[in-house]
Amino acid sequence: MELKEAKYLGGIGAVLNLVSYAVGGILAIAGYVLILLALNKISKIFNDDEVFKKYLYGVVLWIIAVLIVIFAVGISFVSLSFIPLDYGLTAMSSFLVGVILFYILSVIGGYFIKKSYEKVSYYTGVDSFRICGLLYFIGTLLLIVIVGIIVIIVAQILEIVAYFSLPDDLKSEN
Repeated sequence: MELKEAKYLGGIGAVLNLVSYAVGGILAIAGYVLILLALNKISKIFNDDEVFKKYLYGVVLWIIAVLIVIFAVGISFVSLSFIPLDYGLTAMSSFLVGVILFYILSVIGGYFIKKSYEKVSYYTGVDSFRICGLLYFIGTLLLIVIVGIIVIIVAQILEIVAYFSLPDDLKSEN
C-alpha cells in the first residue's frame, strides 16, 4: 500500500498550518485542505472512512468555533459603540456566550482530531500520530488558561514529524 502521496500532502499541510501563525489564515486553510486530502487517501488505503470523517468533523467544529467568537466579539463592539453604557451587560454577555461556545466546540473538535489520529497511528504504526492527537485534545482543553496555544503548537510540530515519518509503502499483513 502506497502512502507516499499522503505523506507529502499531510506533511506540507502541517507545515502550512504552523507557518500560518506568522503569515496568515489563508495558509491554514490550504494546510487543512492538504491534510484532509492526505487523510482521505489514508482512509481509502485502510478502508476506514472514520479516519477522514473524524478529522473533518474536528476541523469543521474548529472553523465554526472561530466564526462564533469573531461574531460574538463583533456584536460586543457594535453593542458598546451604538448602545449606551447601561446596556454594556448585553455586550458582555454576548461576548461570554461566544467564548463559551468557542471553547466547547474547540474541545469537541480536538477530541475528533484525537480519535482520527489514533486510527492513523494504529494503521500505520507511527506512534507520533497518537501523541499528536492527544496533544491537540489537551491543547484545546487548556485553551481556557492560554497554555493550550503552546500545546497546540507543539502538536502541530509533532504532526509534521508524524507525516514525514510515514513510510512510502506499507506491507499489508492480511
